[in-house]
Amino acid sequence: MSNKKGFELVFSWIFSLVAGVLIFIFLIYFAYQHTDLFGKRTNLLVREEFDNAFGSLKSTEISTLIELGENITLKFDCVDGEILFGVNEGDKREIPGKIIAAPSVLSGHNFSIKTESFVRPFKIVSFIYIDSDERKINSVKDDPLERALEYSQNDDCIKEMIDERIILVKKAYLGKIDYLGTAKNSDGVQCNYGNIKSKINLLTVDNLDTYSDDISRLNEQLIWQGCPALF
Repeated sequence: MSNKKGFELVFSWIFSLVAGVLIFIFLIYFAYQHTDLFGKRTNLLVREEFDNAFGSLKSTEISTLIELGENITLKFDCVDGEILFGVNEGDKREIPGKIIAAPSVLSGHNFSIKTESFVRPFKIVSFIYIDSDERKINSVKDDPLERALEYSQNDDCIKEMIDERIILVKKAYLGKIDYLGTAKNSDGVQCNYGNIKSKINLLTVDNLDTYSDDISRLNEQLIWQGCPALF
């Protein structure tokens, strides 16, 4: 009889131990799932806030501050001429049509976002610069492109994106030159857009400083001669 009671006692103890372990494992699993779900929700909310901020930054030059209640890590990458953006451990997704100058990893509670137009000699693009309270760049560079390269760790990709924008801008102005090709000045003399056209055709991200002054000067000459300005 005592053996039976002893067996029941041992069985009850083992059952309680197993049940306790299973409950403990369940609680750990639930806590992990809850934490993971909360993290994903936080990532989505932060991502949405930054997406809204990026979307509102059009062609105007503005500054804004995003204040978060916790430390967040932003991650940036540049692949095939496109900026990818992610929050914490979330997946990186493309930000179409934006050139963001930021390090590959940027952490903080507060993030400042500002835009600036890059004009050589006409507007090429607007850069978006991002700082945080933990990493703030006090750049002394006046040139927007040089400042963007100082912010970013993807110089080659940034330049590739600029070159793509230059191609689009060149196409637009070359089309305008074709439209103005028959224009005459106030004296009835045919306007010559050949020189400025040849300079625009040569533009790349590596020679903007070389040719932009020439293009501006030729445009001013056209205006002085009484011809329609190109820009």
